[in-house]
Amino acid sequence: MISAKENQLPQLPRELVTEKLTYANSTIPFLTAVVSEIDQLAQEHRSIRTRLGEIDLHRHLDGNVDLYSEELKAVEESADQLCDRLAECYKEMDQVEGISFDAAEPTLVDFPLQAEEGTVHFCWRLGEPTVAHWHWSNEPCESRRKVVGFEEQTEVANQLLA
Repeated sequence: MISAKENQLPQLPRELVTEKLTYANSTIPFLTAVVSEIDQLAQEHRSIRTRLGEIDLHRHLDGNVDLYSEELKAVEESADQLCDRLAECYKEMDQVEGISFDAAEPTLVDFPLQAEEGTVHFCWRLGEPTVAHWHWSNEPCESRRKVVGFEEQTEVANQLLA
């Protein structure tokens, strides 16, 4: 359980937090486009991997490795193309300064900021209009809490992004 004190954003200069949130929110349109594509490609890749497993299973069950060879080749080529495009998307994400993300969970993007108590990660999830949450670097994103005291920053970002 998180105590009330742990739930509060650490003492940081207001202008530093405002600057970080302004920058983070300015990246949301770009991140939304790229992260949406990554999410879609990842889903397609999982579907292709499933299909490859099914093809391989049927080939072995039927005892004929030539069976489905054309479909197998086509599906493998699709998988390769998806992997290439995913790699391009991750390179695009790497171009955004001051973010961190995990390829295993690409719909979550963090904007780290060093505080005396440790690193604060302002956190954005695909589908959210602005960066309005935070968590400590040693915590999972599921532990994120609302950024309190900077609501005007979120409102300004919402207006600019509308």
